Amino acid sequence: MTQNLQKFIFGLMASCLLLPAFTQEVAWYQPGHEWFYKSWCSGAGGPGPCGYAHYTVESDEVIGGYDASTLLGSVFDESGNLINSNTHYFRTSGDSIFHYYEPSEIWYLLYSFNTPVGESWVVQDDVYVGYGEEDDLENWPFIVVVDSIDTVEIGGLSRKIVYTSPLTDDEVFFTSMWYFSEGIIEGIGAVGWSMFGDPSFHFGFPGSFSCFLENEEIIYGPFGYPCLPVGTENGALNNLEIFPNPATDRLSISFPENSPAHFELRLYDLSGRLVHAELNYKADQMIDMAGFMPGLYILKVRSGEVLFCGKLVVE
Repeated sequence: MTQNLQKFIFGLMASCLLLPAFTQEVAWYQPGHEWFYKSWCSGAGGPGPCGYAHYTVESDEVIGGYDASTLLGSVFDESGNLINSNTHYFRTSGDSIFHYYEPSEIWYLLYSFNTPVGESWVVQDDVYVGYGEEDDLENWPFIVVVDSIDTVEIGGLSRKIVYTSPLTDDEVFFTSMWYFSEGIIEGIGAVGWSMFGDPSFHFGFPGSFSCFLENEEIIYGPFGYPCLPVGTENGALNNLEIFPNPATDRLSISFPENSPAHFELRLYDLSGRLVHAELNYKADQMIDMAGFMPGLYILKVRSGEVLFCGKLVVE
């Protein structure tokens, strides 16, 4: 081997050692992504309607000249009854996430992951995109100041998390005080008051983040209700019975005659942790509850697109 060839090979090996390690890209707004935001009860002077917001990725469309992800936003009451729904459009460009405001027909910057610490990005300035009073933009700016940046391991990926704080200027403090104050996580979004950082997108008072799911698996969040809403998506399981409830040492599950043959059963505690699972069974089931901590659990039974969710109390 000639000296020049040796130098070339050693140089090639050295350059390979300097290549950055492969890291999996964090995806935004993919099919199978879901968000739950619990809304506070409305009516400051007394009881009012309560509920939660649920967002799901529906499809891709061209909106305002850009390829956009469509999110269906639905608001439910505490019993899971639909109150209203609307459609939102998002797109990504590098480290920036944009949201489309249809009345103004404009894409505005919602999240900026390349803004340095101590600097800010502007969401709403001289063009109204849904925050505050439309005829009083001077007193309703939406300016986000980056307080700190960190990384967090979520769903097997290292994700950037951006923490923000309100501006101290008296003119903008009030309208900036809610914005993303609990952090914005790469691939997930704001985990504070709402996905948009503004209470006006929810009825009543601002919502609070409940959880983020990928393909029905909880990836991140406080994991409480309404992360696992109670109800049925198909009448075939309406008559499924779980008893006794509250349970002590054993739990029986009885399936209706017209239910599908094969099921997947999962039992979660309210931290979102899977505590029991059974697959591919056909008959009524008996579960040994010995060793289960007392408390509230969520039972999910699925067969294809058929889903049952129910609450279970263990004493």
